[in-house]
Amino acid sequence: METFKTRWSQATLKAAVDGGLNFLFDMVGTEECYWPDVITGDFDSARPEVLDFYRRKGVSIRETKDQDYTDFSKCLTIVSSMCSESPKNILRIVVFGAYGSRLDHQLSNISSLVRAHEFTNLPICLLDANQLAFLLREGEHEIHVDDIDEVEWCGLVPVVQPVLTSTNGLKWNLDNHTMACDGLISTSNQISDQQVKVKCNGCLLWMMGFL
Repeated sequence: METFKTRWSQATLKAAVDGGLNFLFDMVGTEECYWPDVITGDFDSARPEVLDFYRRKGVSIRETKDQDYTDFSKCLTIVSSMCSESPKNILRIVVFGAYGSRLDHQLSNISSLVRAHEFTNLPICLLDANQLAFLLREGEHEIHVDDIDEVEWCGLVPVVQPVLTSTNGLKWNLDNHTMACDGLISTSNQISDQQVKVKCNGCLLWMMGFL
């Protein structure tokens, strides 16, 4: 809860997606400081009375019916456009509620991360109180961790195809190892250095869990 409130207060733009609107309303109620700038989705999950509340308050509501994309992906399109129009320098997109209680939704959100380059050039982080995840595309990456003692575990998993991977800064590093969902993956790993380096020739999902 505190993690969400802190990030929300720091955000330049705030968006709520369909069923996530119920979660927002139930968690923080009607306080104006928690009204989103925009609400998107096909609205098959948002409760009508909750949607009506924000509509009456003048919050922008954009219905997106295209079933070829997830509500998350469609929201990224809208948020990316809003970010490009913002006078402020927006550095990243932080997403709450991406894990939830349903495996199909979690996999759908990971799929949206892979496709996100179609909608935005901004880095996207899936965050909750105890874990975060983001996508590493082909290339060399440096991940800075301020307090490694607070990180309980980390992992790297290929999400599209086998990926040739090398790392530095982990307890169990990879040295030009090919990772694949039907072969080697890196889970329950640990961070040994504040600067973790990853080199890969494809898409990897980087994950960290906190104490």
